[in-house]
Amino acid sequence: MPAELTPAFVPLGTGMLRAYNEAAFRYFLSLERKRAARSVQQLYLMLVKVSSRAETVVYPQPLARVFSVLTTCVREIDLVGWYREGTIAAALFAADGAAVATVREHVSARVLHRFRDMLPEEITAQLRTRIVNLQPLNDA
Repeated sequence: MPAELTPAFVPLGTGMLRAYNEAAFRYFLSLERKRAARSVQQLYLMLVKVSSRAETVVYPQPLARVFSVLTTCVREIDLVGWYREGTIAAALFAADGAAVATVREHVSARVLHRFRDMLPEEITAQLRTRIVNLQPLNDA
């Protein structure tokens, strides 16, 4: 699936679930990194990929289901969208100056726990997740 170049929300599945497309997510990601530099916040980016084998499972639209879980894990100030359109879902979490390792572990544990609780085991077994601490961008 080619990436959409116009920033927008994209519908997922058959419900009211929406996420930012790749262009919008990356645009807001750069804004948040600049804001984090000014406000001394930590940003954590969680990337979620469903292996290609999971797409053959009888569960329709596994990535739409991943987004449905991610949206339950974020606050209004956090972002959910495509990091790589059609391939990698992402959530951006902002945290105040707490210890990096503690926040990162807490966010990761909370999201992974929700995946296990809300998704079929056949899908969770195929999820590949990564959470990284993003460095703020300085205005240039």
